[in-house]
Amino acid sequence: MSQNRPRKEPEIPAGKLSLQGAAEFLGVSRHKVARLVKKGTIKGERFDLDERVVLFDVGDLRHLKEGRANGSRHSGS
Repeated sequence: MSQNRPRKEPEIPAGKLSLQGAAEFLGVSRHKVARLVKKGTIKGERFDLDERVVLFDVGDLRHLKEGRANGSRHSGS
């Protein structure tokens, strides 16, 4: 018989955000964040304690957000 225990979320290190947190920070959907990772616009890293969790550096997200606010659509050429 399975028990319905609430899943305990791992504690995310300071300066990092989960996929959902990154989406909320940027004001976009989780799907959009995943596309930005796939395009190489931002980098996500697997969380050691739970490989299902991808973490994003707040500084990288802030840089991207500020670039978008200044009218820059991408940080490349």
